[in-house]
This record gives sequence, structure tokens and C-alpha cells, in this order.
Amino acid sequence: MKIGELVKMAAVAVIMALFAGCGGGSSTPSPPPATSKTYASGTASAGLIKNGTIQIYAANSDGSKGTLLASTTTDSQGQYTVTVQNYQGPVVIEATGSYVDEATSATTTIPASAPLRAGSMVSGDGSSIKIAVTPLTELAYRQAVAAAAGGTPIGTAISNANNQVSSTFGIDVLQVQPVEATQTALEGATMDQRAYVLALAGISQMSMTGNLSLTDTIGHMMQSEAPATDVTTAQN
Repeated sequence: MKIGELVKMAAVAVIMALFAGCGGGSSTPSPPPATSKTYASGTASAGLIKNGTIQIYAANSDGSKGTLLASTTTDSQGQYTVTVQNYQGPVVIEATGSYVDEATSATTTIPASAPLRAGSMVSGDGSSIKIAVTPLTELAYRQAVAAAAGGTPIGTAISNANNQVSSTFGIDVLQVQPVEATQTALEGATMDQRAYVLALAGISQMSMTGNLSLTDTIGHMMQSEAPATDVTTAQN
């Protein structure tokens, strides 16, 4: 049998198979597309924020929060796990709740009016990502918003700011997850986790020394590189 005849027979077979899948002149509905997901988890800490609230929003082009995508609460170790569905792109993660201040040992509340935030990207491809939410990610988020105001696309601004703050403090401020500032927790922690805890303790000390709120302390860090240098030195 010639090749041309084989091709014709194959084509006929395909057409017949297509018609066999039709009933009453209407095609069989296609299955719905798979739901896109990103699995996010991390630790909220300025001191561990236990039983706090985590909310993840789509980020607007100026870095402000848009549509609420997911919400959950932190556990007794300040940790959260949440699924972001049907979205890919930049997000803003907010953390609110109470923690024990390292410098004063006082229970301090992070209110909804002044949450700790982190900026990140979600892919919607079923992957898992780690996103800590801390004063350092708040610092990076504020830098990203400032860059977006200057015309930098928000996704690029978020990535650049996270990299810059991570480089300044010598730790990946999103990926590294801080632990509780206790001897037991620190003994089982990595060097990066210990450095993170020391950095957060340094920020608490700066707040106490300057008689400032946490949000005002971070504002001063935005305005001057000196506080960041001081906290970095506290790690060594």
C-alpha cells in the first residue's frame, strides 16, 4: 500500500473518531481548566505573632492592596499555611496580632491600621513558597512602594526591594523563617534564623531607645542607612 493511501486512511480514521464523540450534532463539553494554586507558608514575627491574622491581597500597580485572595491565622509558633487560588502575580501579605517585644518584654499589638507586610510573587503553578512577614519585609515592602511611585513596575520593585534588604542584612528576608528568641529555639535554629532573630531584637531595641512605635522605627530605617547598619552589626 502506498504512503499516500496510508495517510488518507489515517485521516478518515481521525474524522470518524471525532464524529463518534458527537451526539445529536453537539460536541461533548470540554472539562474546565485546572484550578491554579500557589501554596504559601511562613512565619509572622517581630517577636512571634501567635494566633495572629494573615491576609493575602493582589497587589495593585502602585503596591497598594487590591482583591483579598486568602486569609488564615498563625499558630502558637507564629506560623501560617494558606492556599492562593486562581491568581498569579504580585501580592501583599499582611500580618496583624500581638507579640512579646524583645527589648521591653511587653505584649505589643500590631493593629489592622498598621500591619506588618511583605511583598512577593505567586506563580499559580501549584508550587510552594515561603514568605516570612517581619519588620524587615515591611521595610522592603515600603521600598517597593516608593520604587513603584517612581515608575518601576510593582513586580520588579518588589523583587528588587526584597533582594536589597536581604543583601543589607545578610539573610533572605522572605525565605528564612525566624524562630522564638528562647535558648531552646535558638539552639535548634540555623545560623540564618539566629541572625534574623538578632536583627528583629535590634529593631525592638531601636524602638525602645528612641521611644518609637515599630512602624515609626521602620520609617526611620527608610530614611537613613544608619539604623540598618546598627542592626546588621548586632548580628555579628
